[in-house]
Amino acid sequence: MTGQVDMEVTGRHAAPTESAPLPAASSAAISGLEQQVWRFFQKGNLQMAAKLAERVVNHAPRRPWAHYLLGEIEVKRQAWSLAIAHFQRAIELGREDAETLIRAGEASMKAGENATAIRFIERALGQPDDAITRPRRRALQRALEQLTARR
Repeated sequence: MTGQVDMEVTGRHAAPTESAPLPAASSAAISGLEQQVWRFFQKGNLQMAAKLAERVVNHAPRRPWAHYLLGEIEVKRQAWSLAIAHFQRAIELGREDAETLIRAGEASMKAGENATAIRFIERALGQPDDAITRPRRRALQRALEQLTARR
């Protein structure tokens, strides 16, 4: 079953079954799983979101979106070190957008890792403004000033 994932319907969404292997899953199948991770995350089902995201990472470890999603899941769980690690991995894999950098900086602040937070926030502020970062720019600059003053 190369490129396909066994699905079972649960409620209104299809979810991969526990036993569904992904040995040679296509990019489309992996993208479908990532979309399901996002849906479960948005609905607050962190357990299922994490389980599916881990499957993606186990079978396609170079997917930055899956690492970003795991970072978001760990933020919700307040597992700051794990969140930072996943955001960092997403960045290393090419997801160096302002939102990922901001989320990594926020998690670093929560973890008390101020030097790391400063690096992420400085990089985020260096990104072009967009609809996500524009309203947060002033708050990020204040946070950066506060973190720098604590040094």
